[in-house]
Amino acid sequence: MQEPAPPWSRLRPLPVLFVLGLFVALWLRRQPNEKAPPPSPDKEQTEAATPQGRRPLPAGVESVRVEEQDGEMVAIVAGAVMGTRWNARILDRIDDEHAVALAETTQAALDAVDRAMSTYKPDSDVSRFNKAAAGTNVEVSAETVTVVAEAMALHEMSDGAFDATVAPLVQAWGFGAGADARPPDETRLATLRERVGTQHLDLNRKGKTLAKDKDGVRLDLSAVAKGFAVDQAAAALQAQGKTRFMIEVGGEVVVRGMAPGGRPWRLGIETPDAAPGTVQEVVPLHDAALATSGDYRNVRVVEGKRMSHTIDPRTARPVEHALASVSVIAASCMRADGLATTLSVLGPEDGMRFCEAHDVAATFLVRREDGSFDARPCPAWQRALDAVQDAAQEAR
Repeated sequence: MQEPAPPWSRLRPLPVLFVLGLFVALWLRRQPNEKAPPPSPDKEQTEAATPQGRRPLPAGVESVRVEEQDGEMVAIVAGAVMGTRWNARILDRIDDEHAVALAETTQAALDAVDRAMSTYKPDSDVSRFNKAAAGTNVEVSAETVTVVAEAMALHEMSDGAFDATVAPLVQAWGFGAGADARPPDETRLATLRERVGTQHLDLNRKGKTLAKDKDGVRLDLSAVAKGFAVDQAAAALQAQGKTRFMIEVGGEVVVRGMAPGGRPWRLGIETPDAAPGTVQEVVPLHDAALATSGDYRNVRVVEGKRMSHTIDPRTARPVEHALASVSVIAASCMRADGLATTLSVLGPEDGMRFCEAHDVAATFLVRREDGSFDARPCPAWQRALDAVQDAAQEAR
């Protein structure tokens, strides 16, 4: 009996060889090729897929992000300058890299003012002036000339209530760097008053020099320099073609255009003596600046009596009126900043008369005996708010 043929004997040779060849080819393709590593992904594709691939944040800038608000893209950037924080919201077609560049532009503008007018930086214009001997012409920047000229104008406008040389008195009453522990006696006050007064300054605007006629005269531009810095940052953003933004430095604000959704920017005035961030009033703003000055964040209690850090240059003493804070709307933040300080010295009654005489848009928060506050807006304040509403109507 003949044995049956094995099953594979019925397979045709050509199909078998084809299958075996295909198997070998597939096996060889799976082996690593050490001479030809896989190509690297395109650099642009890698950066696009890795958000962390954007360039590092510039010095001073603390955060940058882009988000959508009311159907519009907004860059939200923040940083540190002048011993405080700044933040900005900028509307445009913005991506992460563009937002970083705008943050760098803002930081650079703020830092430039700080370098020129800081009382802490030893090589600033202000520090060099303060160390100079009487009669020495100290070369200063054009920006410092602008701010000193504003300080001198406010001094004249307020009959001396605003004075950029008041720093020795502020320190003597226990405020600021190197402050004295005890209040000054009459003898010391008399000595200090001889060194205080804008009349001791000699500003050469054309030659960009600043001098003083008495040793010991010191300049402190903090009551106008911060506002000027915000103006400079706003100008830098506008030079980049930005027309809708909010920039704020330590409570001093400039806004341009409308906020997301085509509405006015809404800014809060803090409630004095309350927890930070507690809002007393919300102020709509458009194409303007807002500055607030108050005594509730920097006070001393001496022998049970509350002592304000606001020193009246005319009396050489802390103010004793009931004004807790004052907010000012103006075309420039430098002017708003300086006027807010001026009104803090004048107080609610004299300040109201000043506002009416000079058409200043301000609102006062005055302490009542029960601890609450009385809001007293100047006539120009309400007109400024009405103008914002009119602009919002036109924008719709």
